[in-house]
Amino acid sequence: MDLKDQSLDQQLIDSLKNRKFKIASRSSQLALSQTYEVIDLLVGVKELGLTKENFEVVPISNAPGDQNLKDPLYVMGGVGVFTKIVEVELLNKNGDIAVHSLKDLPTIIDERLFIGAVPPLKPRGDVVIFNEKHKGKELKDLPEGSVIGTSSLRRITNLKNRYPHLKYENIRGNLNTRLTKLENGQYDAIILAEAGVFRLGWIEKVGQFLKQEDFLYAPGQGALGVQCRADDKEAIALLSYINQKEPRIRVDAERQFLNKLEGGCKLPIAVHSEIIDQTLRLTGQVWSLEADKTIREVIEGHISDQDLGLKLSEKMKQAGAGEILEKIRSQIDKKENEE
Repeated sequence: MDLKDQSLDQQLIDSLKNRKFKIASRSSQLALSQTYEVIDLLVGVKELGLTKENFEVVPISNAPGDQNLKDPLYVMGGVGVFTKIVEVELLNKNGDIAVHSLKDLPTIIDERLFIGAVPPLKPRGDVVIFNEKHKGKELKDLPEGSVIGTSSLRRITNLKNRYPHLKYENIRGNLNTRLTKLENGQYDAIILAEAGVFRLGWIEKVGQFLKQEDFLYAPGQGALGVQCRADDKEAIALLSYINQKEPRIRVDAERQFLNKLEGGCKLPIAVHSEIIDQTLRLTGQVWSLEADKTIREVIEGHISDQDLGLKLSEKMKQAGAGEILEKIRSQIDKKENEE
C-alpha cells in the first residue's frame, strides 16, 4: 500500500469517528441483544477507535411476524415478515445499519440494500427445553401424545419422522413468551435455535441438544446479517471490518441453495455446511409434510467455487426435491384458502 492509500484510509477512519450511525433493529430482547453484539464488535476494532457513542439503536416495532402471533409462519403470506419493516427504515434513512437474524432475511433483497457483514457464527443447531415435569428426559422418553411447540415446518417434519408418538403444535411469540407458555404447561417441550438461547443466557435451561448431523439447521441459522444501503460507502467500509470470510462463504452457499431450490424459510428445507482445508462441504435436505419422504444430498468443492449452492439445488431437484416442495406449496395454499 502506498502513502496515498494510507492517507485515504486515514481520511475514511477520521470520517467514521465523526459519524453517529443509527442501527435499526426489531425491539425484542433477542433482536436487541444481537444489535448490541454487533456494536461491541465494531467498538472492538482497535484501528477504528470508535466508541459506543458512535452508535444509536433505533428499535422497530410492529413487524408482521411480531403482530400475528396466531398463524404458523408457513401460512403467513409474503416474505420478510420479520425483516421488511426494518429494511424500510434503512431505505427511508431513519437508520444507517440494520441487524437481522440471517435465516429471517429473504434470499433476494432490495437492490438498494447490501449485506455488509456476516460476523462470527454462534451455535447453529436446535435445542429442546422441557417443562419442569419432564426434567432429565429426552424427546424419546416423553409419553405418547406429549405436545411439542414449534412453528417451523423443518423441525416438525424431521421430528415427526423420528418421534411419531409426539404431537406437534404451533407456538409463536418471542423467546420469553414461548418460555412462559412452556412453564404454564401449554407444552411439554419447545424447540428453539441454540443461537437465540445462547444469546439470552439460557443454556442451563436446555434439556437436549439435537445433533446437527441428524437435525440439519435452517439456511443462515446462527448467523447475523448486517445490512446497510448500497450507496453508503462509509457504512460498507465500516462493516467490512467485522465481516468474517469463512462464515460468509458458508452462509452465502446456504442462501444460494435455498434460493435456487425456490424455497424459503417457511418450507422444510435444511442445510449443514463446514469448511475443512479449503473445501466446503454442503449438505441439503427436504421433507414431505407427512414426514414419510425425505431427500438428502451432499456436495463438496473448493471455497472459491461460488456456485456450490446452485449445484446442490440441482442435485436435489434431480432426486425429486422439487416435486416434494411443489406439493407442500399446494398443501399450504389449500390451507390458507380454507382459513
